[in-house]
Amino acid sequence: MRKLVITAAITPRDGDLLRRYFGDVEKIGLLSPQEEQSLCTRILKGDREAEARLVTANLRFVISVAKQYQTSSISLSDLISEGNLGLIRAARRFDHTRGFRFISYAVWWIRQAVSGAVQEYTRFIHLPLNQVALLNKCMQTSSLLEQRYQRSVTNEELASEVGVDVDMLSELFIQDKITLSLDHPISADSPATLHETVSTEKAGPDAGLLAESVRQDIKEAMTGLTQRERDLLILFFGLETGHALRLEEIARILNLCVEHTRRLKDGALEKLRISDKANELRSCLN
Repeated sequence: MRKLVITAAITPRDGDLLRRYFGDVEKIGLLSPQEEQSLCTRILKGDREAEARLVTANLRFVISVAKQYQTSSISLSDLISEGNLGLIRAARRFDHTRGFRFISYAVWWIRQAVSGAVQEYTRFIHLPLNQVALLNKCMQTSSLLEQRYQRSVTNEELASEVGVDVDMLSELFIQDKITLSLDHPISADSPATLHETVSTEKAGPDAGLLAESVRQDIKEAMTGLTQRERDLLILFFGLETGHALRLEEIARILNLCVEHTRRLKDGALEKLRISDKANELRSCLN
């Protein structure tokens, strides 16, 4: 099999070549937890070959995410290219010592990159140039602040840093049709997030995310599970990324059929129901 070169233009524009790319990616084996740990250790030492190996082993998930955002206005190949860049960023930032698998962390970076490409395309079509410039400044500043604080920033913090009024910033986001992350704090004075105020019955597949205390309880209870069961529940509940995944997405990541994934998930949850943390976890296990 020929070597895959990961660049911003990794994906061919021609349909036949794109299908060939899909075939190549499908042949790439998944990493065991031990292999992933070893690669991550080498990456921290500046090993670019290890970085490429980690990225290549997770390319299939980029395709899965990109297809979810596919529209007639932007090509699938462009979305995959952006997602691959997000995957590379994740590989360079990932801290494997925290005890969870790489893809549960990388999914956020992939989604950010792909959705950002779609938003950027829409923005340049519908907004005046002066608003485009301000939006770009806001996005760049938001990224820098998140790196500085290691958390999502509020509108108040972003507006203060950029030097604009909070109401103006909110109006700008509305005009740009940017959906604020469900995990962003509602205000600087309140730790409550938007997802905590939305009924999970009305929300989409990224909803149903758990309060931090419950997430921590689940993590502690998972010590009695197998590595695969832990990986599955981390993805299912969005414990590390803030994005809960559907069983179909998890099945692709774990290289399992959906029904097997469902049984594995049910078995893992049953183990949690009889664990010492069962009472604390009742709200999410029933």
